[in-house]
Amino acid sequence: MNKKILKGIIYSIFGILIIVVLVLLYLKSKEPTDENKLYQVNFNQTILKWEKYDYALGQKMLVGVEKSLDNGKTFTKVTKEPLAVSFEAQFSFLNENLGFVLATKSLSKTNDYLGFYVTQDGGKTFQNSIINYQNENIEYLNVEMLPYQINAKLKMEASIYLNKNETETLKFVSEDNGLTWNLES
Repeated sequence: MNKKILKGIIYSIFGILIIVVLVLLYLKSKEPTDENKLYQVNFNQTILKWEKYDYALGQKMLVGVEKSLDNGKTFTKVTKEPLAVSFEAQFSFLNENLGFVLATKSLSKTNDYLGFYVTQDGGKTFQNSIINYQNENIEYLNVEMLPYQINAKLKMEASIYLNKNETETLKFVSEDNGLTWNLES
């Protein structure tokens, strides 16, 4: 085969590959991005995700849960009333029904540690989790690890600052699916 013809074939193949790569990059850039998705978890074909709906006063955002039963092709809003949370909020679901929202990392003792929410109905409604902890030497309790399950027990880890150089880790358990939390004995 003539070297000129072979060289022309190679250049043509190379040109076609460049065009294919450019088309693929263009198509990839057109895929929808979900910049409002804060957290997502899959349970078989069911997907639950936390979405930011809007901004709220005081450096907060309004959030809610959306659910897909078709592996993410379509989502429907689940949450009846959006929650106002800080931008540092944390979210989790342990199963399709039980989920948690930590509206802010530091929970104030003067507000009875409000800002830690639980849903037991897949994100439709939320209740304040009650943390039963008394210590007159602290002002804040920091949730370090959102609830998790070990041997069917629901647990959570928090820390307190006793002074500038000393912290203490606390372990809590819940026996009512996250409605109330008591120190682990």
